[in-house]
Amino acid sequence: VHFLDVSWYHKGERNGRQEYQQGPRIPGAWYWDMDDIATSRALFPDQNPKNLRVMFPAKSLIYATLQAMKIQTADPTLERDTSEDQ
Repeated sequence: VHFLDVSWYHKGERNGRQEYQQGPRIPGAWYWDMDDIATSRALFPDQNPKNLRVMFPAKSLIYATLQAMKIQTADPTLERDTSEDQ
């Protein structure tokens, strides 16, 4: 089983990456940062024609991110979002 911390905050002062790095977190968990893999207009002009800051990533970016984390698409994966914790 793979664990992903997918905490992301559109507005406000909270920062999901900083909270992940400071812990506590599940041992072996990865941090999935939507800003890191968002579909940019420069790389995917047809998928983000309005040049929005965060667009859901293209399948190819999701797949590449999972590969980097050594997660296969058939592997059981649990995601955790801490947005309601505080």
